[in-house]
Amino acid sequence: LKRWVFDPLDPPSFENGQVEFERNSAQIDVKSASTTSPLLFGYTIEELAYICRTSQGEIRHAVKNRVLGAEDALLIPNDFDNTAESSNKRRYGMLSEEGRQTVSMAIMAALLESDLKLAWKFDNEEESSSSGTETSALMAEIRMQWHQLEAEEEFFTSVSSDRNDEQHQACQSSELSTEASQPASSERQSQSQSQFFTPSQFPRKGFSSSPAERKLADEIIWHCLRPIIHHESQQSSCDKDSAPPTLRLSPDQVAKLAIHNVFLHGTPKSMSKSEIDSSSGGNTSTPLALGAGSTIWWEEEELIEAWSLRIPYMGRSYEPRVELLKGIAISEVRNDFIRKEGGKRDDFSVDSQTKKRRWQYFPEEGLSLIPSLRIQSMLAMKAAWTVEEALPYLEKFVSGKVHGGVLNLLATHAKSVTVMEKGEDGQDLSAIKYVALPK
Repeated sequence: LKRWVFDPLDPPSFENGQVEFERNSAQIDVKSASTTSPLLFGYTIEELAYICRTSQGEIRHAVKNRVLGAEDALLIPNDFDNTAESSNKRRYGMLSEEGRQTVSMAIMAALLESDLKLAWKFDNEEESSSSGTETSALMAEIRMQWHQLEAEEEFFTSVSSDRNDEQHQACQSSELSTEASQPASSERQSQSQSQFFTPSQFPRKGFSSSPAERKLADEIIWHCLRPIIHHESQQSSCDKDSAPPTLRLSPDQVAKLAIHNVFLHGTPKSMSKSEIDSSSGGNTSTPLALGAGSTIWWEEEELIEAWSLRIPYMGRSYEPRVELLKGIAISEVRNDFIRKEGGKRDDFSVDSQTKKRRWQYFPEEGLSLIPSLRIQSMLAMKAAWTVEEALPYLEKFVSGKVHGGVLNLLATHAKSVTVMEKGEDGQDLSAIKYVALPK
């Protein structure tokens, strides 16, 4: 699927399913590499079955239910019919990470600012047949927010670029205003591209069209909206490519989307100016945009505060819980040091009451679907893992007893060690952790 990465910021143009790109044989499966065949964007179920050496029924089941490996399958928007009756014509690829981030921002903006009456499904509520939020109305709000966000970003990018040209021409002048001396904005992709996802495989043509001309397709909006809605039991077997007429939002899933936005686009207040400059590559003219696997740590109290501000009103009190961070971020407990009263300059002692937990962005969605490679990435990010810490990152690979399955995976691809740690009460505790195998 990564051979066909759809970028809503620079989408291909279609005519009867044919995409207007020069043929790139490296991205076309050998089965359809004939120079006389039209260049089609994405793979059909038949082509995926051929590539994966399996039956069409298995591939159709995997895509329909978005099972392991097919969670990110994107129904490619185009000019021909994508209804259930023409499912054999559907083509699938992946959404660019940049596109996913911008649409996710638009979704959160719509939920926070929309005048629509949003319907929610809380865990302690029974499933109801009452009508929810009209899907088409919510998608229209998201599309409007996306175009506003993109128009604003392009405007500031253009202004910053013009300023940079003026600076170059007037670099010998004696006086330059502080505002005019700000460096130009980095390219869009460098600001928001996650290191764990594949960018678009096709060369970008630049922003030749306006945001209004680059209408955000329904398929793209639904692809990003689908994970945060509650799927009624009668809808669980329905076609996940088709949006229902009404929907109800899942509070926890919306909270998870909100925390992704905090990590990707938020800036800890406790960060010093030098840290911000270092994280933004010295570019202070744009907000700090952090990608997956960022080295930035958030203090838990500050993170919860920023997270709460991005939670839309749900009709009742809702507080985000740190348990929702599992599989999204990793944490560590850090001791705050205080100087002993009357002690020397370098004489510090640990105050057991000032232990603080902090969090670092590390989403499991961006890691390899090969267990051994995923564990390698985990150990590269964090030197030692307990089974409980690894569960949200590895549980999708096991069935039956999840704890035992994850334990077996770690025992196969890592080495167990016993370490002594200080507990929350200051007592010494032993723990079994897993580290990288010796080379």
